[in-house]
Amino acid sequence: MSRRVLVTGAAGFIGSHLQRGLPAAGWEVIGVDVRPTSDTVCGNRTEGLVGDAASPAVLARISDGEFDAVLHQAAITDTLAPDSTALQYANVVTPLRLADACAQGGALFVYASSGSVYGAVTRGHRSRESDPGSAEHAGRPLNAYAWSKLTLDEAMFRREGDLRWAGLRYTNVFGPGEQRKGPMASILSQIVAAAAAGRPVRLFADTMTAARDFIPVHAVTATVAAVLESPIPSGVYNLGAGTAIGFAELLQWCAAWRGGDLTVQLVPNPIPDRYQYWTCTDQSALAAALPDLPPITATEVRRAAAELFRSHQAAHAAPESTRPEEFS
Repeated sequence: MSRRVLVTGAAGFIGSHLQRGLPAAGWEVIGVDVRPTSDTVCGNRTEGLVGDAASPAVLARISDGEFDAVLHQAAITDTLAPDSTALQYANVVTPLRLADACAQGGALFVYASSGSVYGAVTRGHRSRESDPGSAEHAGRPLNAYAWSKLTLDEAMFRREGDLRWAGLRYTNVFGPGEQRKGPMASILSQIVAAAAAGRPVRLFADTMTAARDFIPVHAVTATVAAVLESPIPSGVYNLGAGTAIGFAELLQWCAAWRGGDLTVQLVPNPIPDRYQYWTCTDQSALAAALPDLPPITATEVRRAAAELFRSHQAAHAAPESTRPEEFS
């Protein structure tokens, strides 16, 4: 019996990885995005739809029970975007409409939340799912994007009924294909891409002691696949490696991979009041819900970063007409 899953934001970074990876796990994938999906994404077990994920046609297919699960990855992810009707529609209204359709059609609803909801966190603190709004947690969302994700999480917690759902608070996801995110790509990917191409690595001058919780995109895909196969309790879960890796350490990795030749340019930080200098998440809730899922270690993060470095290096050495678009 065919198992069908709808992936929204299928032309995006994480969505495209899900659309490529899930057929191997036995899922028939239907992708929807406002942009056409790449020919390299679509295969024999995939279908691509172009349009709004919350269009009446898409919602009707979900409500009619066509899908076993909906993986909602579409969003406005620009952390510098102002609060606007467009941001609220994309990041709050659309997923809530999808959730309603899933409840009617009996589909599992899995959506992308964000570790940005934790805001400015004290160095050394491991953020827990219960932190936002708690008296002891000093951090608050630092931008409209983060607030929109927290608004969605809180609205999902208030839902009544028998909808099966999971919100995954991604930390700093990185991996192949992230160039399409431009300046919103993870800092790890931006450092690696510049170093592999032999360009100076530009960093804000006040971030040399910053550290973040990085997770390879293949680990995100594996986790989502596990969620699809598991009776995971409905709720919000952190999805990261659970370890913080400093920007200075990333530079050391790149210098080693380049044989010691690395130039770093430090520039003023124009948004110090809206910058996350530390991210590290507590992974115990997800580990308890998915006990067979292996943890992501710092060694695995470095291995995935090294692979990304080599792929960028190879692309830079290729003829200019065949090179992928670099980060802006």
